Amino acid sequence: MPFVDNNLPKTETRMRSFFEYWLPHWQRKVGQKPTQDELLKDFFKRSCYVYAGHGSGLQYINGKYIARQQMDCVVFLFGCDSSRLHSNGLYSELVGSHLYYHAAKCPTLVGTLMPGLDANMDGVATEILSRWIMPKSSSVYAWQCIDRCSWLKEGVIKPYKCDLPSVADTPPYQQGSLCAILARIHQRRYETRHYNTVPYVCRGLPVWNCDVQPLPD
Repeated sequence: MPFVDNNLPKTETRMRSFFEYWLPHWQRKVGQKPTQDELLKDFFKRSCYVYAGHGSGLQYINGKYIARQQMDCVVFLFGCDSSRLHSNGLYSELVGSHLYYHAAKCPTLVGTLMPGLDANMDGVATEILSRWIMPKSSSVYAWQCIDRCSWLKEGVIKPYKCDLPSVADTPPYQQGSLCAILARIHQRRYETRHYNTVPYVCRGLPVWNCDVQPLPD
């Protein structure tokens, strides 16, 4: 279940169009501030929680309430420094947002260790999600076939040329291993070579989406 912050208008436009195109059946909250109860009783009860906005989203909920939950969802925090460890004082222990989620038994959290530009972060976010999560319809174009400039500038999703294959006709487009997808992100397979993709990290256990690829024998 995605939540997109309301003070990044271009991110709001891009991510709204992505979710409407790729995962229209997902409940989402775009451009509206959620209540703490909504996050605890709805967002965190899903199999996936996606946040796109400033930081880690802890400005909307106190971490101690997250730690008290029982979460089975995989968490994606697409914001600057969203899973970075930091110190609260000279002799304090390093803390980070992911520790609250792991205390709630969240198996895996994908986040960032450094700030980034919204366009680049949105591009990486959609690559990760489209590679790991099956679209509602297999007849849509694979995300790699989308006109990137049109989507980044206007949030318009269209193929970059005619007669491109759909997801169903683009094997093997998706991968079950989330860690493998992150490894390809680090290799800059999808992003410009001028953008540092190393800060994207996967904290927790390795997870596998059997809906897109069966586990190897």
